[in-house]
Amino acid sequence: MINSSSSSDDDDEVAPDPAKLIQRQISTQWKFTAQQLKDKVDSIAMKCIQQHRNTEMYDQAMNACQVKLKDSNDPHCHYLLAYYYHHGVTSVGTDVKKSEYHYNQAILQHYILAYYGLFQLDRDKQKQSNQQHIDQQLLARKHTARLIKAASFGLHSDAIQTLRSLYRSNQEWKQEINQFKGHHDHIIKQLKHDTSTLADSYICLGFLEYLIHTCNTLDQLHDQASDEDIRVPVKSFDYFKKASQLGDPRGDMNYAFYIELDTPLHHHRHEISLQEFDQIKHYYRAVQLGNQLATIKLKASMRENRHEIQTILKHQFYLEQCCQVLPYSDVINQLGTIYFNANQPYYMDIMQGKEYFLQAITSHPSMAGPIDRCEYFHLGLMYEFGIGVECDITMAAHFYASSIYPHHEINLALCRLAKLIEKGKLSQFDINDAVQLYQYGAYSRVIQVAPYCHYRLGRIVGQQQYQDYPFYQPLSVHLHMDIAFNCFNEGALLIQPAAMDRYVVSKLMEDGSCSNTSSHITVLAPQRNFYITRAHFTDSYLNRFYSIKAWLRGKLLTAQAADDSQKCIHRLNWLSKEVQSLWQYSPIQLMMEAYHITQRYYNKSFNEQHFQFDFKSTQNQHQTKPTAATYYKLGLLHQYGLGGAVKDFKLAVGYYRQAIELSCPLASINLSLLYGCQEDGDCQQLYHQIFNTVKELANAQLQHLITATLNGSIRSIDIMQDRIKTYSTWRDVINDRLKILNKYFNKKILGFINKKLNNSTLSKYHAEMGILLMAKNLNYKRPDRNAINEILRHLEESSKLGNSAGMFLFAFTKFKVKLTDHKTKLIDLYHKAAELNHPGANRMLFIHYSSHHNSITTTTTTSTTDHGNGVNDDDNKIIHLSSAADFGFPDAVANLAISQKYQDIHDVDVVRQLLHQSLTDKLLGCYKVDLPIAELGFLYHYYWSSSNHYQLAAHYYAIDAFYQMENSKSRCYLADLIMKGHINSANKLDDAIKLCQSAIYIQDDCYSAYAHYLLGKIYHQRLQSSDINNENMANEHYNVAFQLFHRHHSHQLSTTSMINYYLGVMCQFGCGRRKDVNKAKQFYSYALRSKYKANFYFIKHYLKKCQDKLQMLKDSS
Repeated sequence: MINSSSSSDDDDEVAPDPAKLIQRQISTQWKFTAQQLKDKVDSIAMKCIQQHRNTEMYDQAMNACQVKLKDSNDPHCHYLLAYYYHHGVTSVGTDVKKSEYHYNQAILQHYILAYYGLFQLDRDKQKQSNQQHIDQQLLARKHTARLIKAASFGLHSDAIQTLRSLYRSNQEWKQEINQFKGHHDHIIKQLKHDTSTLADSYICLGFLEYLIHTCNTLDQLHDQASDEDIRVPVKSFDYFKKASQLGDPRGDMNYAFYIELDTPLHHHRHEISLQEFDQIKHYYRAVQLGNQLATIKLKASMRENRHEIQTILKHQFYLEQCCQVLPYSDVINQLGTIYFNANQPYYMDIMQGKEYFLQAITSHPSMAGPIDRCEYFHLGLMYEFGIGVECDITMAAHFYASSIYPHHEINLALCRLAKLIEKGKLSQFDINDAVQLYQYGAYSRVIQVAPYCHYRLGRIVGQQQYQDYPFYQPLSVHLHMDIAFNCFNEGALLIQPAAMDRYVVSKLMEDGSCSNTSSHITVLAPQRNFYITRAHFTDSYLNRFYSIKAWLRGKLLTAQAADDSQKCIHRLNWLSKEVQSLWQYSPIQLMMEAYHITQRYYNKSFNEQHFQFDFKSTQNQHQTKPTAATYYKLGLLHQYGLGGAVKDFKLAVGYYRQAIELSCPLASINLSLLYGCQEDGDCQQLYHQIFNTVKELANAQLQHLITATLNGSIRSIDIMQDRIKTYSTWRDVINDRLKILNKYFNKKILGFINKKLNNSTLSKYHAEMGILLMAKNLNYKRPDRNAINEILRHLEESSKLGNSAGMFLFAFTKFKVKLTDHKTKLIDLYHKAAELNHPGANRMLFIHYSSHHNSITTTTTTSTTDHGNGVNDDDNKIIHLSSAADFGFPDAVANLAISQKYQDIHDVDVVRQLLHQSLTDKLLGCYKVDLPIAELGFLYHYYWSSSNHYQLAAHYYAIDAFYQMENSKSRCYLADLIMKGHINSANKLDDAIKLCQSAIYIQDDCYSAYAHYLLGKIYHQRLQSSDINNENMANEHYNVAFQLFHRHHSHQLSTTSMINYYLGVMCQFGCGRRKDVNKAKQFYSYALRSKYKANFYFIKHYLKKCQDKLQMLKDSS
């Protein structure tokens, strides 16, 4: 092969324009133009596409349309059949007559897409009959009105562009368009009462004013202006307003659409502009008046915060409403994405998502905006990683390639296809093909795609193994890496962050691969970026993939820094070799496969049972001894209509208000999220109250969020900070409130004010002032000392005046920003606030006692309950746990369940009830804190006696795996269920082994040891699968298990009884070592001396097993 050295330009210190860099490289390496590279990429894609599969799908879709037309004259079915016959996508092939018939049938019912489709058909017929000449005059006479209607009534992007092109280039079309305009000018002068015809004319004239103005401007400037430089004429907006005033929703839809054209909106920015509010308001009005096409545009205009379930439900509601009337591929695609990428298992439905994606392939986009054929990317992901389907790389490549050809979409599907080729998973291609795909993606400038392709090129082009290939250019490595770093770092910090961005930035920083370290953008340390990447674990499937990838890399960095780093690295390398030998997997592939295995045991019907059980339990509490948590839970279940609770916002709000009266912070947050506004596109079906403006909404929500913070919810601060970033109105509302509060603290009038205010009111104002300043100015990661001092001054004043919220927030803030050397004084403040029954203080004390249960001491006088009667720390923890649980904190409820409060075997049902109660918020996405979900699985696993208790255990282990990356406990116990045949598994041993291997990578010593033990047990037993029956492998795993268990066997931990039990078993039965019954007895006995009191049912299980073993040994001797 030709060895092409890098050009001198590649040695520049500063990377050139990315597109020019790629253009130069494809010219020198392949002798290609940009068009030739595109043709080559199409050729690669076509080799991957299995055309018969596409034909089968279109045949099925055609049959479905024909069946439906027997019962109804559906215009959408007519259009799809016309499209299929026109483009010959079915086994029937092309049929012009049938295509024309069905287009006309759809047009009779004013189906917008058919207007443009028939124009295309007629143009194609002319091309085929006479390739030298197209009769533009004939086309113009026949189709001018139709194309204008498609552009005006349907915002058809291709119709708009076609009319622009033809108006400027063809006199016949220009004449017909001007005549059409003159005709409608005449109509609006003559007609006064025919509102329907008038509205049609106003909308068409509004579009034509824009069209003619744009074309004339481009002609005058000789195409030197871009669309963004050309303003929409005022007359266009006037016409659209007149149509709107006549009650035509298309007037509002067009008004909103041209606002966006007039001032392009930048959705990658945090802040929503006034133009966006105006745009959303008009789309919203059009939707309320019944225009379903406006629903698509409204959904596209609204921000989608994946951390707020209410927002996701709003998007889903609009899409489902629209899909019933206009089943366009872009609508169907977005529905599929919501189900596929749901960040809560309750809303996720992989198979439903797959059905939507397959349906989108044979549907047609609305053409009312940018076309995104993301169905191919998601289906490719499903087959590449085995998500809901059997893993099939050939099928994955088929779907990825279908996005490239014939649709010419440049998205992450191209990156995944190139990666499959790069990794040698598609034998018909070589590394040259991967490089050409990456170069095509890098040339595109598409967000995420281009920088990722540069990153991969930087990884490839300098490798010695490719020195004989045309693309080998080691001097250009840093140029590609610098481009990738700058783009991804900006994306990670300034735009909408994604796990891929943060992972690549971290990797480049760790490797030192990029030379441009003088970026103006703040760079986070690699470990910090890896940690942040984990925050995206439940955002979407691709984010989950990169979160796990980053997390694995972080674990390796941790292992390298450990005291026994050499042993740790050796164990991980040894495990990776085993994984590669058995499955031909990399560690990340294993971790993803283990995640898929756990999700196979997730059961939606068990979720319904969970909500029913929780609702029944909460009703019983309501009748006997209701707390704030009781009212909050009733509000939550009635808000969503779950478990038998009627969906009723008014009822939910009533319960939330009762909970707020009892100081439940979560009720305040949920109530604030039940308010919406028209300017944000919120719909009455999902909100209790809809305000007209964001300002009205901000004023209503702010007070609830302040109340939540006063009662101890720090999440409410995060919500306020997010609102401030997104809405300038929120800044204004908070500044207005700060001005009012500042009057009370102005020194000139302070004496006068103090005479009018009592200490209680003044202390509350100080606390509120501190909260608002925290929301406005506090950055926990990079705190500003002046801002911190001002916040702390107000919180300290509030605390001195006896306000429990001030005490809590003062202590919490000092802890959070690490501004104290006297922790005991701050703990005392928590105690004083807890004495006043402050919810957040009780929660923080239980957390503090949990992490410092052996070292908590205080030096000042606090609660007599805590210190006056000699109550120990475990009892203190239960006191504060119980209080926090009564206020509705799910983590307090869950930890109360496994605390020493419940140490009787008859308490099992109470513990089960509490664990279920804690889980509801998590399932609905209302609470982000990690919960001990595995304990509920363990309870069903070992303490429940229903016929399906093993399936229930597996279900809750699966939920734990969905939410939490540090879920080695759930993986191990799920593997144990599979090994013992308690739950059905098609690949019994394979699944168990993969779960155990993945648990080891998590590097939790206790459960890594348990996973090694289980693997030793599997490999040792004489089982049917001979390829895993290896005595040497078994002994190696047993030895590592023993070492890891032994490291902690004498510590007082919740796992002490478990650790010593398995040490005893390995000694008793000679697992990887010589049998030693006396040693086994010592370990069993040591377990029985454990003094750890929490997590009673877990400990009791292993204590019972140790007692049984000792009794067995005693009987045998």
